[in-house]
Amino acid sequence: MNSISSLILAGGNSERMGEPKSLLKFGNSTFLEKIIFEYLSAGINKIFVVLNNQLIDHPIITKIKKVTGENVEFISNYYPGEGRFLSIKKGIKKAGNFTFCFIQNSDNPFVNSDLILQLILEKNYMGYTIPVYEGKGGHPILISGSIIRAISETKNKETNLRDLLRNFSKKEVAVKSKEILCNINTREDYFAWVNGSINEKHL
Repeated sequence: MNSISSLILAGGNSERMGEPKSLLKFGNSTFLEKIIFEYLSAGINKIFVVLNNQLIDHPIITKIKKVTGENVEFISNYYPGEGRFLSIKKGIKKAGNFTFCFIQNSDNPFVNSDLILQLILEKNYMGYTIPVYEGKGGHPILISGSIIRAISETKNKETNLRDLLRNFSKKEVAVKSKEILCNINTREDYFAWVNGSINEKHL
């Protein structure tokens, strides 16, 4: 799987949460650690994490570096207020030599190695692959080299990933877990999940 990398987006300010979403507790781990080790378990041996620059020396990040070594590369985002697409562009520059790249949000820690492997089996060489639950697209997506190049070459600062993807073919993979639709963006979302009451109104 050397032709496949993963890009984890954790470069924002987490303003609605009030603290870094990537470092929220997930059992005995954190969102970010859980996500990273799911990708490693699936055989993805090169993971790029775009991280808010203020967190780059955080003890948890230092621990991850020690454990994962060269498998995980952290990329500082000095402009967290500039939006998600800037983080994507920064990370994609590092993924340019890979045939495929997952794009994974740090606020969706429910990804698992089985889902990752399922998307790899259904990869779209000319576009992107997306998991779908009851007709709704979720996370993560797996993009092909043509999209990697298109993101790298995009100069328009007003562009977002959704608009760019409209130029490419989409392959949908039906899954049985509605958690692919979930984003934990607020403290309400987080505590609802912690208390086991997360449902479709939080998706």
